[in-house]
Amino acid sequence: MPSQTVSLAAGDTELLFDTRAEWGERHRLLKVSFDTGIEALEAVHQIQFGYLRRPAQRSRRYDMDRFEVPQHTWTALYDATHGAAVLNDCKYGVSCRDGVIGLSLLRAPTYPDAQADQGSHHFRYAYRVWDGPFDAAALNTAGERLNIPLVTVKGAMRLSSLLAVDDGAIVTESVKLAEDGSGDLIVRLYECAGGDRRVTLRPVFAYCAAHECTLAEEKTAGLPSGGVLPLSFRTFEIKTLRFSRTGL
Repeated sequence: MPSQTVSLAAGDTELLFDTRAEWGERHRLLKVSFDTGIEALEAVHQIQFGYLRRPAQRSRRYDMDRFEVPQHTWTALYDATHGAAVLNDCKYGVSCRDGVIGLSLLRAPTYPDAQADQGSHHFRYAYRVWDGPFDAAALNTAGERLNIPLVTVKGAMRLSSLLAVDDGAIVTESVKLAEDGSGDLIVRLYECAGGDRRVTLRPVFAYCAAHECTLAEEKTAGLPSGGVLPLSFRTFEIKTLRFSRTGL
């Protein structure tokens, strides 16, 4: 049955919409819109490993012709004192105009796929507000929490982090074993807030040697030993590190 549950956690500033829908329309587009009340010339749209800024007004013909643009996890409008964002777990078309963020939820075209979006759907989106500068919004953390909810299982175990970074703008995107079967540990990080940063990484596991490497996991430069790794990131830079555990 179609339904929508709207919830607000105690002490939170994020309104969550959990939606189930049965879609059988033709030549219709279903959107949800949030009037933020924020006057901003540009909107910020999250993409993989960073974000893009696009106009939030229609002063040019080029912008008038784009009724929506793509994004991944969130789209935000903000000024010097506060901001608002719409987050989602699977909807990637969004529009921004005159302080209104509109998220496209369901479509009903008949070409090239006459069955596009037909049937049952379950999706979630959220409206998040914050006071202060854009860096205080923690949108990447909120987006990950919406897209990768916690899974609970029976049992007990000691929890510990594999890595510690002294700057919240550096995101640990993945931790995995090397593809060559060597047993080396691959850690991929990126800068998410749009700035140059010098940070310290502390691996909380034993290793023999550490190297920077390419996305193809080929070693490029050695890193100092001793358990504390100084790293420099450029704006939205991706770094891949390789930790050798042989000989332990």
